[in-house]
Amino acid sequence: MPPELGLTAVRGKGLLVAVDLEGERAPEIVSRCFEAGLLLNAPRPSTLRFVPALNVTKAQVDEMLDILTPVLERVAAGL
Repeated sequence: MPPELGLTAVRGKGLLVAVDLEGERAPEIVSRCFEAGLLLNAPRPSTLRFVPALNVTKAQVDEMLDILTPVLERVAAGL
């Protein structure tokens, strides 16, 4: 995992994945992603949870990463 994005662990099975973060940044990340068109879940202040539809496509996962990555970069940089 890229430490520069503030990710510490990935866990889960199949499409159900949780990502642990440094610090309690999940609410801010969820909010910023929502503004950009991505709906995420944060069951804990330092955890993001991904629960896509069972028929999610590779293109949709790529789109999610295109939204999520810049948000994680900005939050990690304190912007």
